[in-house]
Amino acid sequence: MYAVTVTAPNFNGDSASGLVVPSNGTTTKDFALVPLPGTLQGVVTSTNPAGTAIGGATVKLSGGTSVTTDTAGTYTFSSLAPGIYALTVTATNFSSGSASGLAVSSNATTTQNFALTPQPGTLSGTVTDAITKAAIASAKVQITNGPSTTTDNGGNYSFVLPPGTYDLSVNATNYAGATATGVAVVSNATTTKSFALTPLPGALQGIVTSTSPAGTPIAGATVKLAGGASVTTDATGAYKFTSLAPGMYAVTVTATNFSSGSASGLMVASNGTATQNFALTPLPGTLQGVVTSTNPAGSPVAGATIKLGDGTSVTTDAGGFYKFTSLPPGTYQVTVTAAEYNILTVAGIVVGSNAVTTRNFSIAPLTSDLAMVASGPASATAGTSVTYTFTTTNLGVTAASGVVVKHVMPAQTTFTSVGAPAGWTCTKPAAGGNGTVSCAKSSMAVNESAAISVTVVVACPFPAATMTMAATATTPTLETSSSNNSASIVAAVSTPAPTITGASVDKSTLWPPNHKMVDVKVNYTLTGVSCVGARTTLSIASNEGDAEDYEVVDPHHIRLRSEREGNGSGRTYTITISATNDSKVFDRKTVVVTVDHDQGHGK
Repeated sequence: MYAVTVTAPNFNGDSASGLVVPSNGTTTKDFALVPLPGTLQGVVTSTNPAGTAIGGATVKLSGGTSVTTDTAGTYTFSSLAPGIYALTVTATNFSSGSASGLAVSSNATTTQNFALTPQPGTLSGTVTDAITKAAIASAKVQITNGPSTTTDNGGNYSFVLPPGTYDLSVNATNYAGATATGVAVVSNATTTKSFALTPLPGALQGIVTSTSPAGTPIAGATVKLAGGASVTTDATGAYKFTSLAPGMYAVTVTATNFSSGSASGLMVASNGTATQNFALTPLPGTLQGVVTSTNPAGSPVAGATIKLGDGTSVTTDAGGFYKFTSLPPGTYQVTVTAAEYNILTVAGIVVGSNAVTTRNFSIAPLTSDLAMVASGPASATAGTSVTYTFTTTNLGVTAASGVVVKHVMPAQTTFTSVGAPAGWTCTKPAAGGNGTVSCAKSSMAVNESAAISVTVVVACPFPAATMTMAATATTPTLETSSSNNSASIVAAVSTPAPTITGASVDKSTLWPPNHKMVDVKVNYTLTGVSCVGARTTLSIASNEGDAEDYEVVDPHHIRLRSEREGNGSGRTYTITISATNDSKVFDRKTVVVTVDHDQGHGK
C-alpha cells in the first residue's frame, strides 16, 4: 500500500493514499493540480492633473466582481485563478476606462493602472460696461496659454474646459482690459466668472469764439463740466477735457464781458473725442458824448441827430448830450447832423464789451461866404463921369442874411447914380454930393450874385494920379472867411490934354538976307482946355547964328533975323509951339521959317 504526495510550483499540492501496487503490475493514479491563484492590481489616476489619485473609482472584472479604489486610487483583485481577464473602471465625473487581455499568472501579481480623463467643466460669464452695465459684444476672453473666445451680442462667453484652475484676460475695443486668476473649473460643473470693463476715457474739446466780430477767439474763458472740473481757453480760444469717462455731459462757458453759453447732451465716447464749439455774444457797450459847435467854440448843439451805420439814431438834449446803450461791441461809423451845421461823419469808433466809450463831436455851423469883385475902367479923365461895379456872390453853403454892400466915394468925386438888382435897397448921397453909398438885402441865397454899379463925376482938375474905388460886403451870418468881403479897383486919372491945331507962320521965308530983324506971326489954335489952365509957349532953334538972331515976343509973335551964312546952304529957324499944364507938356507942334542961300531969291 502506498501513499503519494504531488507538488508543483505555482500549484496546490495533492496526495493519495492506499495505493496498491501489485507485483509486477502497474497502478495508475493521476493527479489534477489546482494552480495557485494570482493577483490583479493597479492605480486609478486622473489625467488632469496628471497622476492625481481617484478614490472611489469602481474597478470591475468583466463578468465578475468589482472593487473600489481607496483614497490612493489603488485597487486589488486577489485569489484570481490564473487566466485572462478584462477590467472596466468607472468614477464619478470621469470618463470610464477599460483594459482586456490581462493575463493573471498563478501565484503572480499583474498590475494594470488606469488614467481616467475627467469629464470637462464649463467656464462662462458675461462681459459688461462697468458704468452703463450694458453688455459688451465682441470682447475677447483669453485663457492663459489656452483657448480664446469672443462675447456674443449679449456679452456672454463660455468655455468647456478640463477641470482645473485657470487664468483669464478680457479685452474689448475702447475698454481697459481685465484679468482673473485661479478660477477653478470643476468637472461636469459650470463655473461663472463675469467681468465689468472700464471704458477707456474720452475727450471733450472745442473753441470759444465771439459773435462780434464773428469767429474772434476768446482767451481766458472758463469752460466747466456740470458738477465737475473746469478748464480755461488758450489764446486761440481752444479748450479740452481729457480722461473723461464715457457718457453724457453738460458744459457751461463764461467769459468776462460776454454772455454765458451752455450745451447739454454731449456724448463722449470711450477712447473718442467729442467737439463742442461755443460762440458767445459780447455784453453790450455804451457810446455817449456831447455835440458842440465850433463857433462859438464849445457851445452845445441841441437837437443834433447822431446816427449809426445801421440806421440807429439818437438826438442830443439841451446840453448837447447823446447816449447809445446796448450796443454790440465793435467798430462804428457815426454821422452827426444838425440844422444849419455841416454834416460830420466819423469812422473807427470802437465800443468795447460791457464798457462805456465817450466820444464828443464838434461840428461846424453852415457858413455863408460873401466874395466881392470890383470892376471898372482902368483909367478916368478928370471932369468926366465914370461907372464902376461891385459884384458880391455868396460862395458859402448857407444863405447870408442882412447883407450890406457899402462904398465910400473917393474924395474929389461927386455922386451921379447907383444901380442894384431887384430886392436891394440903397441909400446914397444927393446928386452932386459925396459920401457913402450903401445897398442892403435881407438874404442872399447860396451862389446868388448881385452887381451894384456906382456912377460918379471925377473932379477937374483931379489932385492925384490915381483914384481908388472900394467897397465891403457884410453879413451877421457866420462866414467861412471874411478876407474876400472887400474889393477895390484903382483907376489912373488923367487931366484933359490940350491939343494944338492949325500951326503956321505968316512968313515962311525971309528975304533978302539983310541982317534985319523981321516980325513973324505964329498962328495956331489950342483946344481941350475946359477944366484946366493950359498955356502955350514958343521956342526957337536955328541951324546957324546964335540967340541974338531971334526972340519970342508973345505966344503968337516972334522976331527973326533975315540973315544966313555966306558959305552955307541957308538958314532954318524951327519954331516949337508947346501946350503945357503944371509944367507938363501935353502937345507940341513945329513950324519952319527959312532964309535961303540963293541970292536971287525974291527978285
